[in-house]
This record gives sequence, structure tokens and C-alpha cells, in this order.
Amino acid sequence: MGRCRINGWPPESITTTIVRSGCHIVPKGFKVNPSKHMEWSISFTVHEASIIRLFNMTQKHVYILLKKGSERKFP
Repeated sequence: MGRCRINGWPPESITTTIVRSGCHIVPKGFKVNPSKHMEWSISFTVHEASIIRLFNMTQKHVYILLKKGSERKFP
């Protein structure tokens, strides 16, 4: 990739691997949509895990808190 990162994170080897390996397309329809069987989502879960392994402990804690917050159902 041609993007310059001043702090060198994530390492260029990781970004190159992620770009070359692509993504997954997964079926994920909106519950109330009658055409939900035709809806798909782009998934980067595998790549997300490889980046998380590079996190220090503080970053992992913040990430977990953010994930839990995004799973909450707000009125």
C-alpha cells in the first residue's frame, strides 16, 4: 500500500498481507427485510484478529470496552 504511517503501525508486512488476502462475503440480511436472503456483508474478521494480536494490553482493554458498548441495544 502507498499510505505513509509516521509511527509505523501497523507494520507494513501486516497491511500487505491483509490487502493481498482480501475479505469474506457473508450472508447477513436485515431481520425484517423480505429479501434478507439476498443481502450480504463484507467481513474483515480474520484481519481484525491479526491486528488485535499486535495491540498492547491497554489497547486490548479499550477495544473490548468499545466492542461491548457497540453490542448494547439503545432505545
